[in-house]
Amino acid sequence: MKRNCMLKMVPVLLAVTLVLSGIALAGEYVDETLEVTLAQYVEAYVGNSDAVKAAREDAENAQTQWQRAVDEKKAALTVKELENAAETKRLALDEAVNNAALQAVQAYVGLGQALRELEAKRVSLAVSQERLRVTNLRYEAGLTTKDAVLEQENSYLSASDSLLKAEQSLRQTKRSFCQNIGAELCDDIVLATDVSTLYGGVPEYGLNDSIEAAQGVGSSYFSAAAGRELARRKYEALQDPLIATPTERETAEKSWKDAETRFASAEQSLIDSIENALVELESLVRNLNMQTISAQRAQSNLEVARIKFQHGEMLQYELDNETSSANQALYRMAKAKEDLFVHMLKLESLIGGSVLDIVMSKK
Repeated sequence: MKRNCMLKMVPVLLAVTLVLSGIALAGEYVDETLEVTLAQYVEAYVGNSDAVKAAREDAENAQTQWQRAVDEKKAALTVKELENAAETKRLALDEAVNNAALQAVQAYVGLGQALRELEAKRVSLAVSQERLRVTNLRYEAGLTTKDAVLEQENSYLSASDSLLKAEQSLRQTKRSFCQNIGAELCDDIVLATDVSTLYGGVPEYGLNDSIEAAQGVGSSYFSAAAGRELARRKYEALQDPLIATPTERETAEKSWKDAETRFASAEQSLIDSIENALVELESLVRNLNMQTISAQRAQSNLEVARIKFQHGEMLQYELDNETSSANQALYRMAKAKEDLFVHMLKLESLIGGSVLDIVMSKK
């Protein structure tokens, strides 16, 4: 008998405790049900992320070094350099949390899609099996050819192979899903959140506004900009021949030029990432529109098929095939919404939004 294991979350952000009954060896499935919402999974994933833990430690160390330099009244440029490093690490921590939260959403969505894919393969196999049975009967009655039977046998074998691959893929997806949050490997996983319903349309993202927002939160951009300014200040401070040698001035000038190059590269990289994200957003919106139209057409075809079946103009397996096609069209539409939601989270993270906060607000 399976026991229902809910994820229990402590209220302190990122300090997550997973309460799962029973103990399993690594790689071993337990006979339990893991029921989890998207918000619970994301919070647990972030809390279990080694990348986030490392980024937090780096940020704390950088903050300590800067504060110590201030307390020890070290040289102004040295203090400024440490201050820049501390701010860079703080921004990097925010990015690490966002990246982990985004990976969690992708894992959650991925499992849901894998579950739907398996169900679709099972239905496809059942339809193929019934079609083969009917084709054999028609062949025995002299109503079709042996080639038609062989063709349906190939289709059945192909459907069987597809189902096996889908089952294997789902097992691997479940394993990663549980390991990502430090949970036992539960074979029965219930996703309590339908992510496709979280998509509520695309807000207006202006290119210039998005770039400006991204410049305010990007750790690489900030580091490059701060490094360029600090290199310029060092160069200007060493222009007095009474306090600097020609070699020192030459070295400072080269460092400034290198910093300018790094900044230009970081700036262009940031602009490219925003432009690419906005282009991808438009592509995903178009895909959703196409999948919505396809789903509507599939539903219309199914209605016609039901009428034909009622009037004896269609066999059962043919109606089942139309039903499967309509369901698949709905699945593709749901996937398009999920893909858009995930991409919007990615774009929000680029311009300073908190993926964790957005997901938690969807509870």
